Amino acid sequence: AGEENASQLIEAFRELRITLGFAYGSAGPMTLVVTSPSQSEGKTLITTNLAVAFAEMGRRTLLIDADTRRGDAHRLLGLERTPGLTDYLRDRSSGEVIQFTKYDHLHFIGSGTRSSTTPELLASQRMGQFFGTLKRAYDVILIDSPPLAAGGDAVLLSALAGNMAIVIRSGSTEKPLTLAKLEGLSRLPIRVLGAILNDVSASGSSYGYYSSSYLPGYEASDEPDIETAAGQPRLLADAGVDEAGGQAS
Repeated sequence: AGEENASQLIEAFRELRITLGFAYGSAGPMTLVVTSPSQSEGKTLITTNLAVAFAEMGRRTLLIDADTRRGDAHRLLGLERTPGLTDYLRDRSSGEVIQFTKYDHLHFIGSGTRSSTTPELLASQRMGQFFGTLKRAYDVILIDSPPLAAGGDAVLLSALAGNMAIVIRSGSTEKPLTLAKLEGLSRLPIRVLGAILNDVSASGSSYGYYSSSYLPGYEASDEPDIETAAGQPRLLADAGVDEAGGQAS
């Protein structure tokens, strides 16, 4: 059952990667903020696994944990939160804030040192300049932001990136809150690429990340007598990372 769930997750993130790629288009690097209406909806685990999926395809990928309030994506990757984004924006970083990961083509920037004033740094001129530099170095930049209900951070970041995807958790996301937040976004220069439906059961599975249906038993696999250099994609879910340990909102 565990192996089947892992295969379902791999296929789901492959499909999500393709769907977002088509929705985004081919102009320039993909720059995308992933957020959610409220907390505990799985945005951090989804954003991190999506970054791995893009990196596995050979795209130069950067994951930025821009949740300066409660960012925890570093735990999923086994990396450090500091020095990170806020340390760079304060010009207090004592070293390189871009970290290598165990995945080829995937780099990471932690959220950095926290304080009551860190959200204001996201709107600074230094942030705009830094983001412009990063866009010239990567094919895909995914930004994990605080939830929409946590303040204006997600909107600021999305205006910078130009694009947003919203994680909605089946059975728990509040519809009135979601509709209210979407209504506000419609008046801003932000392209909402779509919603990512989280925690949808498929064939008895207790969890999943799906943008559409998945056919169990139809996963791609290697023939026993064929060895491939790349192997199967290594998503974080394969390592047993659970929702409780991965949620950072």
